[in-house]
Amino acid sequence: MLKKRLMLSFLVFMGYTTVANAWSFTGHVLIAQIAYDNLIPAVKQKAKALADIMFNQLPNVEQEKLNQKYASASTFAKIAMLPDVWRKWKVKTIFNKFDAPLPTNLISDANQSTQPWHYIAAAYPANNNCSTIQPYNVVWAINTLKTDLSNTRNPQAEAVLMTLEEHYVGDVNQPLHTFTNVNHECQSDKGGNDFCLRMNKKDRCTKSLHSLWDNGVGFIKPKMNIAAAAYQLEQRYPKTEFALQLNDNNPMDWAKRSYGDAGFIDSLAQGEKPTPTYYRRGQQLATTQLALAGYQLAALLNQTL
Repeated sequence: MLKKRLMLSFLVFMGYTTVANAWSFTGHVLIAQIAYDNLIPAVKQKAKALADIMFNQLPNVEQEKLNQKYASASTFAKIAMLPDVWRKWKVKTIFNKFDAPLPTNLISDANQSTQPWHYIAAAYPANNNCSTIQPYNVVWAINTLKTDLSNTRNPQAEAVLMTLEEHYVGDVNQPLHTFTNVNHECQSDKGGNDFCLRMNKKDRCTKSLHSLWDNGVGFIKPKMNIAAAAYQLEQRYPKTEFALQLNDNNPMDWAKRSYGDAGFIDSLAQGEKPTPTYYRRGQQLATTQLALAGYQLAALLNQTL
């Protein structure tokens, strides 16, 4: 019964239900492909083996969907979207599904959901006294998983930890998973999820500010060629341009990077259609973050694997 429920959950997500992800599924696969392209040979070999462990345990129908949708992507990249499927599962459920022992650092969190691990949501503007950051957040997750990944020697557990880390390094580079707009009463727009840009005739929001940025302000396309898009971004933003950022191993600093652009990102009004100028600047910021996330993930795994 559990496996049936897990399978149904995956298929619902692959059917593109409206959920508050950080980057779309495709965005996470793209980031992971950039990372895979930049792994050193020995680490790439190990990452491929761990990715195969994860992928081969998925039901055939799930494998077929991923292979069809992301035909040009590596297996390592394909599995990067899985933690969005798992976001409401208990930690122990994720590890049990892949026959992996729970790392010691996560035993006390075994019955917790991983939902808060996807964001940190610092309050914006800065001149407020609002407290919005929770102790369990994406920065905590990246640091904790990095420690576990460095110390774990069980391949099944390593595979799960690597997959989670692939995803969360992407999350911490999506601007609207790092800050949230608050009013004078400390009411939050939930990282732009409650900031509606377009309503349908039934007064249902069909595009939020958050979803606009999930899709890279129009850059990320559902059917994009992952390998080609990764190469495009690597050529547009060479790793050498990020030397300063890649020397900083503190995920909290990664999360703070987008705060300086919060004024621009939140410059739209409720119900406003973004202008071409907004799209141009937004895509430049989003694509920079996509490339940087890929390079940061590669650097982290080159160190820990």
